[in-house]
Parts: sequence; structure tokens; C-alpha cells
Amino acid sequence: MKTKNKYYIVFLAIFLITVSIIGCNHDNNNITPTPPPTQTGCQNPVSTATVGSGQFKACYSSTTDLNTHFQFFLYDTIGNHERIFFTISKQMIAVGTIQLRKYDYSANYNEGCYSLDSSDGLTTTTYRTDSTHIGSITISQYDAVNHKISGTYSFTAKVEGSGTNTVNVTNGTYTNLGW
Repeated sequence: MKTKNKYYIVFLAIFLITVSIIGCNHDNNNITPTPPPTQTGCQNPVSTATVGSGQFKACYSSTTDLNTHFQFFLYDTIGNHERIFFTISKQMIAVGTIQLRKYDYSANYNEGCYSLDSSDGLTTTTYRTDSTHIGSITISQYDAVNHKISGTYSFTAKVEGSGTNTVNVTNGTYTNLGW
């Protein structure tokens, strides 16, 4: 039995050495490395805006159906950990201008918000429109068949809680937000 084990170990050693030699004797000049993905950035943003003195650019969005309202979320793609979102009454989704004001849980409320995450992702500061910090969203294109809207927006929002800081969101555009 011990002799069989010795032959097995010798055979295994020879086999592993042979595989290593064969595996290492290939021509490295014929290997074409896979290039990294091209970092082209966002060619077709769904939204752009000026926030304070900085730029906001969103390449993707999402929509939440809240039964009586839609929430449209625009996600920053510049790397600033920002979101702009709107809560709009379903009754008001049509071509025209909608005032953004205080979130009051009524059937016809409409709200604009700006949210900024800390660089470590542990805290979020949210600004909301209210009775004195208002704005508007204009729907210039409405596609009821494909459930898409496009238009412009601007608003001034106050930090949530007892703070007094505000943020101005201006020159906002959005394209083909779906629901």
C-alpha cells in the first residue's frame, strides 16, 4: 500500500510540473487585453439645473406611485450625492404650470425638494418648498399613451426642521420622465 502512495505522489508531482511548464509557455504577445469601459459620462441627461452656484445633471430617474400623487426622482450623476424630486398630484399631470408649495397631505398638494447626502453617506440634508418658499414645474410635453412628461422647473426650498438655510434650484429642465 505504501508503494502505491509513493507512485501516486510522484505521478501527481510530475503531472503538476508538466501542466505548469505547458501553461507558462504561451506567447504573451498574442493576448489582447480587454480595455476598460469607456467613461463617456452622461450624453443624454434626463434633467439639468442650477443648484445655488453649482450644476446638477441627472442621467437617470425613477417614479413612485403614491396612489393620489407621483414622486419623480432625479439622481445626480456628477458625483455630488444630490437628488431633486417632485411630488405632484395625479389630477394635475397635464400640459401647464403647477405651483410647488407646502407638503400638506391634501389631494392637490405639489412639492419640490432638493436632497444632499454627506460625502460619507451617513447624513442627508433635505430642503422642501413650503408656504413661503415656492416654485413651479411646467409640463410642456405630455404623452398619456407612453406615460412621459417633459418641461422645466425652478423653486426655492428651506431646509427641513428648525434651520433657516435655503437653496435655489433654477433653470431646471427634464425630459421624458415616466410613470
